[in-house]
Amino acid sequence: MLYPRAINKSNWYLADGIVAYRNQLRARIEKLQIKKTIVN
Repeated sequence: MLYPRAINKSNWYLADGIVAYRNQLRARIEKLQIKKTIVN
């Protein structure tokens, strides 16, 4: 019974990593857009 739980845990960690990565990309894109609006 431990094995499927370990898989579920790794999937949760993977999902958390994907969410965090998306949030980082979104923040970077927003910063770039803000810089563009300031420059323009």
